[in-house]
Amino acid sequence: MRVFLYKRTHPYDPDDSGRFGIYCCMRRARGYEFDAVVGIGGIGSNPVRAGIAKRINWIGIGPHKVGNGEDGFPILGFEQFIKWEDKGRNFSKLAPKLAKRMYSGYGVRYLMLDSESNTEINKVLKLASKAGPSRALLKRKSATKPNPCTTTRREIQTKISSKHKCKDRKICR
Repeated sequence: MRVFLYKRTHPYDPDDSGRFGIYCCMRRARGYEFDAVVGIGGIGSNPVRAGIAKRINWIGIGPHKVGNGEDGFPILGFEQFIKWEDKGRNFSKLAPKLAKRMYSGYGVRYLMLDSESNTEINKVLKLASKAGPSRALLKRKSATKPNPCTTTRREIQTKISSKHKCKDRKICR
């Protein structure tokens, strides 16, 4: 299993319904091929102020595209999703070798790991073993009409402009 492990600088992405990318976090990386995501708090002033520093903030396993973000990259929902934010476990205690790599002086922003060869990331993933699906994924499966939260601004503008005929185009733009 390919696991995307990254340091977060702020809370709220993913949101409470489990939509990863709702605030354009990790833009291009959301389009990478992976089977699970682990968000850990960084060590800068923003994560410290938000209380997420050095903690496991959230885990998502089994990503599915549920829409497109304003940045053009996918918004993801997960088959298994759990979010703790500032209540998460201390990452350094659960995975000391990975923590050293992520938090060293010139630590990386993110890593792509193979869970079969990394026992520490398996310990982290076990925390989400009994988690249910993200609400965003449930909504997508049960929706019969397009969800406005997963419709891009461009799609909305196209729908509006195709229905609306205005003589003075300067006003409508």
